[in-house]
Amino acid sequence: SSYEIKDTFFFNPIMLIAEEEKEVKVKLSKENEGYEFVIMSRVLSSHTDGNENVRGSFRQLTESVNNKSDFSSILRRCTAKQNVKDNSIDRKHMNFGPRWKNLEELYFGKNEAVAKISLPQEFNSDLSSFKIHPALLDTATGCAQALAGFDLDKEFYLPFSYSKIIVNENLPQNFYSHIRYRTTENKNSNTAVYDITIFDESGNVIVDINEFVMKKSAFDEQAKSTQQAVHSEIVEGVHNPVNPRVTS
Repeated sequence: SSYEIKDTFFFNPIMLIAEEEKEVKVKLSKENEGYEFVIMSRVLSSHTDGNENVRGSFRQLTESVNNKSDFSSILRRCTAKQNVKDNSIDRKHMNFGPRWKNLEELYFGKNEAVAKISLPQEFNSDLSSFKIHPALLDTATGCAQALAGFDLDKEFYLPFSYSKIIVNENLPQNFYSHIRYRTTENKNSNTAVYDITIFDESGNVIVDINEFVMKKSAFDEQAKSTQQAVHSEIVEGVHNPVNPRVTS
């Protein structure tokens, strides 16, 4: 059945330097019809509680929310094909792994874009471990930042918050992402707000995202000066999956 993730905020990225190890904890607390979750991290050698990185809530939905996306109408509006280099989002200051080479096609329209996304065949077994594969979600939400007029060669934007995410099904190997830029709510050049619908090849809505906010990162100059990509341990876990310890 479908579930809803609400009011999710990314307070601090989980940053690592070479050979550094961190412990990541997920704390769940019962809240009304669902749970609040908090993700925290700390350096293994540290004796502190660490940093709070992410906070949000989720609940199971009892009502049916499945619907169809008008794929043909979207394609008629999004006709400007974008060159996709090496099947990935081209970012000079980011170092993506091979699972992120999943962007097949990208088309732009007025304040909207549609992307065809496909996890490389050699990583198909990942889908049995991840209901929402992080590499696929990264591309589905971040491949059309150009809609906001970002200078992607000089600026570095990170996810800041999700108002609401409704998940109807697990992400499959192949799907489409329809990204809409909210022009009326984007008055601040340091942020951008999007709505995103992810649907399968038959037009069935898999994930519906309301009010996804990206924010210019205060770490961009640091990342450029060190010539190092900012990675999260959640992302690193795709390459080296581990069994996380969950505390409640």
